[in-house]
Amino acid sequence: MEKREELLGISSRNASKELLTFVSQHKRNVTDIFDGLTKKQTEELWTGLNQMCATTLLTLDLAQDDRLEGEMQVVLETMDCFVLLAHTTIKQASPHINPDLMSTACVLHELLLHMPDTADRLKNNTAGLFEEWWRLGLEGRFDLVTNTIIYLLQRSLSTKGNAASVRRVWALHSALEMVDMSNESSSMFFDLLQQVIVNSNYLGTEEGCRFLGFIMTLDVTLTDCLHRCIKNHIPTAPSSWLEKFGEVYFRAWSAESNLTEKLEMDCIQDLMNHAVHAQKSLSPAIRKVLTYIHQQKKKNGVDAMLLNLYEPFLWRSLKVANPEVRGNAAWLLVDAFPLLDPDFNSEEKDILLQKQFDLLLMLLEDPIPAIRSQTVLGVFRIMSLFWELMPSVTIKNIITKVIQDLAFDSTSADVRESVIKGLTNLVDNHLCHLMLKPILPQLQNHIHDTSEKVRVAMVNLMLKVKGVRTIKFWEVVPVEHLLARLEIDSAPVVRRLMTLLFPSFLPLDKSEQEQIPRCVALIQTNPGAARVFYRNAQYFMDVQQTASYMITLCRKILECIREERRRNEAADNSLSDAQNSEEEEDLTVHNTAVMKGLIEVIVILWYNISSRLQESKHKKIEQDLQQKFCLAVPEMLKTFEDPEISLAVILLAGHLPSSSVPLLSRSCLSKLKKMTSDTEEAHYGCLLEAKCKWNKLEDLMELIQEWISSGFRGGKKESSAKKGKDKRKSVTFAEEGNQFGPVLAIRYLSYLITHPICRAAIMTHHTEGLHQVQQLLHQSLDHLQNRIEGQACDRLPEDLLTQYFTMYLRLTLILHDQEGFDDVSILSTVMDWTEAEILPKVNSSETETESRAHRKRSVTSTHAKHTLCTQVVKNLLQVCSNSLLIGIGTADFVLKLSTFCTKCLSADDKFTMLNDVTSCLYHMTEFLLSLEEDQDQNTMVVELLSNTLNLVQTHCIRSTDTGNKLISCVASPVTETINAVYSRSGHQTLQQSLTSSLITTVMDEMTLYSVKELMDSPGESLDTLPPVSSMLTGILNKKPGIFRIFIEDLGYRIRSCPSPSLHCLHGCCHLLTTVAKCKSKPTGLKECLTAIETHVKLLDPPQEDDKRIVQENLTEKLEECRKILG
Repeated sequence: MEKREELLGISSRNASKELLTFVSQHKRNVTDIFDGLTKKQTEELWTGLNQMCATTLLTLDLAQDDRLEGEMQVVLETMDCFVLLAHTTIKQASPHINPDLMSTACVLHELLLHMPDTADRLKNNTAGLFEEWWRLGLEGRFDLVTNTIIYLLQRSLSTKGNAASVRRVWALHSALEMVDMSNESSSMFFDLLQQVIVNSNYLGTEEGCRFLGFIMTLDVTLTDCLHRCIKNHIPTAPSSWLEKFGEVYFRAWSAESNLTEKLEMDCIQDLMNHAVHAQKSLSPAIRKVLTYIHQQKKKNGVDAMLLNLYEPFLWRSLKVANPEVRGNAAWLLVDAFPLLDPDFNSEEKDILLQKQFDLLLMLLEDPIPAIRSQTVLGVFRIMSLFWELMPSVTIKNIITKVIQDLAFDSTSADVRESVIKGLTNLVDNHLCHLMLKPILPQLQNHIHDTSEKVRVAMVNLMLKVKGVRTIKFWEVVPVEHLLARLEIDSAPVVRRLMTLLFPSFLPLDKSEQEQIPRCVALIQTNPGAARVFYRNAQYFMDVQQTASYMITLCRKILECIREERRRNEAADNSLSDAQNSEEEEDLTVHNTAVMKGLIEVIVILWYNISSRLQESKHKKIEQDLQQKFCLAVPEMLKTFEDPEISLAVILLAGHLPSSSVPLLSRSCLSKLKKMTSDTEEAHYGCLLEAKCKWNKLEDLMELIQEWISSGFRGGKKESSAKKGKDKRKSVTFAEEGNQFGPVLAIRYLSYLITHPICRAAIMTHHTEGLHQVQQLLHQSLDHLQNRIEGQACDRLPEDLLTQYFTMYLRLTLILHDQEGFDDVSILSTVMDWTEAEILPKVNSSETETESRAHRKRSVTSTHAKHTLCTQVVKNLLQVCSNSLLIGIGTADFVLKLSTFCTKCLSADDKFTMLNDVTSCLYHMTEFLLSLEEDQDQNTMVVELLSNTLNLVQTHCIRSTDTGNKLISCVASPVTETINAVYSRSGHQTLQQSLTSSLITTVMDEMTLYSVKELMDSPGESLDTLPPVSSMLTGILNKKPGIFRIFIEDLGYRIRSCPSPSLHCLHGCCHLLTTVAKCKSKPTGLKECLTAIETHVKLLDPPQEDDKRIVQENLTEKLEECRKILG
């Protein structure tokens, strides 16, 4: 009672500060205070509050100065109290809206849009008051809603907008019907509603889509504006918005307002028309909008509406000459099928349906593969959905056309893929299975299609068929064909084939008695496919399942071994035993293929899980495997004598501790010593891998060093005195050393640094030995120099000596991260040596005056010297290129390499090193661009590129055949180099330098061809230009922005040239005319043409006949180019 009296007293005294204090103290109890007020007291309260509000507004007018910011805050808080009290008043059980309360509310309503941004809480509370006023249907609500809607629309479009703000707008949507949209005062509504139609908050909520559909029906002019706004946003709108746009249109149409006809004709049909005639890049977006409307065909009136809107233009659009229009129309027909009016009688429906079927059959024969492809998919979709409604004759005609013709369409893989995809979709309809069963086997050869996507589609079809009881997938495509693809196909196909075949050949839910025969059958059917199958089995089995399966196979192999021993002990048994042996022929130790396959399966599975076995949770599994196989591997080594099986057993033994197979671990080195140059990699690779896994490489590294030293000594044994100095470290050889040792050394070393397992082992534990080998191979430089000078004292073949040199460089890169090892310095030193000793002799030849004595001393012919020198330089360039590729190098090193490459181009008159030089050029460019700091040396790549192009350009003039070969040689690396420079931001100086260099190269070549009179009339393709210019402009033309800069800079170069020659202007004009004839015409062509015309006017009249002819040609080309450019 006291609180009510206090509130009434504050109101009567017009004490705003007291009101602030009262509300802050009793904010939670305001409702209780108002519950006790009588109607008269409420009127008295609001009479005072209304006067207080007027006083507050006067204060607000005065509070315009920044110095009164504190007073402004007090005023805003006071107004917030008015809002709170008004809100409490209207929430009473029977609220009484007296004139003073209404007057205060109207004042707040007028101020709502003019409050400062800092008063966001007050504005939100005020809007909440009027929302509640509207919801309760209280007196005067129509006067309080206009600014409220505007505020809520603004709030929902701001950064504070969310789904809740959209729901608040929807709650007041009916108030918009009172707004006269044709009045100029409604411009703010127009602007806001055009924004909400493309706002994610509205398109992402159910209430938002309802609101958007509602505002589409408010006014004719507004509908047009919103429709234009949506059309403008369709090309760039996110995919999720497009379907929502369709929902908005459908909600507006289904509202059955007086604008329904306008929505149909001016909006929906307009979209349909655009969907048919839009460009290829835009039509999918418009179609996605229409798809939502097509999907509402089950709702009343939609079928008739679609038919009425499509009929005026769709049928004829399917027969026009423009293939894009036909394709768009075909898609719409399929997506909206069937276009029928429910009010038609049966005969009319049949006629219209048959018309659509006939059009689809016509589209299946369209000359454009893309249209045939999409029609096939559409037809099968229709068949899957409307199988029961389609006439049997129509089904037969479609299936005959598709299976007999389109499934074997040799002109388009897309069509073949669509046939397979369509049949896959058809499998979902169980009514089609009877028809599909005899048809699908006719497509079995598609599993071997040349196109990967067709093969992928075929395997997807098999996966779908696998779930059908009436059709067996192996009846569609025989298992032998599937395994053949599994062995050789790409990862996407293999992954799906594994999903298809894994349950058949490795049923984890079956017993061992069923698993083993299936494994054997797989190995016997296709051993290569079996390897691929078990290599990919890791994606379908966990570690425990894999280990259990390995143990199962091992147990079966041991059973076969014991069974063979038992038979040997009872060799004189009866005939019945012999017959039993024949019955179990597939699983005997004598079946080499099966035994080898089973052991290989174990090896592959162990390799699959080897990394996961190192995890602590799988250590117990690894121990169990090693315990089982420690007993099995020695038995296998004793039993199997076949070399192929032995290799597999050695690979298996590598996964075990060396102490478990002592005989094998001790005999590995001796076996490696006995290899020959004809030994295949598989035979020594398994031994090397086993030694790496056992971490026993010390003796092998010593053997490799000894063999390399022996090769450098010419096969002579090391002196006993020298051997005595380090006897413990020397390798004990048999009396007769292996003559193939120098060759085997480089092979073993190459395998060790290439194979992943061996590389990891040698880099972890034996870098010191690798460093010693690298130092030993440094002698190859001296031997190469002696060989080239004719003073060779070794017997190493030249190719082996070159391999030693290359291995020295490769080891230098491999050891780059070792402490104290300066790989860049070593490569630079080798580069200096090559430049001094090798490059001068690349093209040197013996003279006829060479002394006979020198010829006798020389052991290398001139041709052999040239070949050897060239190969040394090529190998060095390749290694340097690889070093930059992996990030090894400095800017100074790149500078040295660039200079070296330039000298290589000068020395190589047979162009054998051109490809390697251009490859270096690309990697130098990438390396320099990757450096964070801006390097002045970046322009060196431009100089090297210019030199390379000039070299190619010169020889293109001399010989067309040679020029074409050189162009094909440098095209790829030059393209990569140019793209690398232009694709990086922050290198404007380098890009400008490259553009200038390319312009110079093109202008020089065009001028030279004009002088040589080698230019015909301008063609319609850049390929008709001179070779180098054709290559460069072709590269740049693929990047429109770069080509535009090239043309603009070319125009600037022409304008700034003081007095260009007649041939220079003729060549540039020929270039511009050719570019103008191409489909893509970059900007700047007219400016270039104007610059040429300006210079032509300043030329003196030519006196010579040949120059007069050139000027006439120039004039003709200028006119032709001007005509093309308009």
